[in-house]
Amino acid sequence: MKKTFKFDSNTWIAIAAIVVSSCALIVSIIQTQIMKDQKAASSWPFVQWVLQRGWNSDSTGIFKLSVYNKGVGPAIIEKVSYQFNEKNYPSYEVSKFIEDMVNLDNGKKFESYNLTTIQGRVLAPNEEITHFEINDSTVAYNLSKKIIEKDLNIIIYYRDVYGNQWQYQRDKNPVDLLKK
Repeated sequence: MKKTFKFDSNTWIAIAAIVVSSCALIVSIIQTQIMKDQKAASSWPFVQWVLQRGWNSDSTGIFKLSVYNKGVGPAIIEKVSYQFNEKNYPSYEVSKFIEDMVNLDNGKKFESYNLTTIQGRVLAPNEEITHFEINDSTVAYNLSKKIIEKDLNIIIYYRDVYGNQWQYQRDKNPVDLLKK
C-alpha cells in the first residue's frame, strides 16, 4: 500500500515561515553590504598635488608644490615617489629630486627652499600642506618658466581609516587605481 503525504495547514504555515525568514535573511545581508559601502564612502579621502608656478602681482616668483586632501575623510600617506624628466626618485631621495629640479636654473647650486615631508603624515579633510617651496623669487621665476607639470610627477600612496588604499598621480583617475 502506497502512503501519500498530504500538506495540512501546519505544514503550509511552516513552509511560509521558512520562505519569509529566508527573504528576511537576504534583505539583511544586502542591507549590511549597503551600510558598509556607505560607511566607507563617508570617510573617503581624495589626495591630490598641485604645482603653482609663475609670479605674483608684485613681480615676485612662485614655485610651490602643494598636497591636499579634498575628500571627506582623513588620508594616511603611506609612500611617496617622485619623477622628474623621466627619472624616478624614491621618497628617501627627495633631496636629489629637488636638487635636480632646482639646478636647472643655470646649473648653479641652490639651497634656499622649504621642504615638508608628507610620507607618514595624516591629512585631515580639506587640509593642504606645502610640500616644497622655493624662497628665492628670482630662481622661482626662472624655474616657473622652465618646468611645467608634465615634466614632473609625484605618486602618492595613501589609505583611509578602514584600510582601503589608493594612489594619486598626474593624469590618473584615483578611482581607477583603487586597490582591492
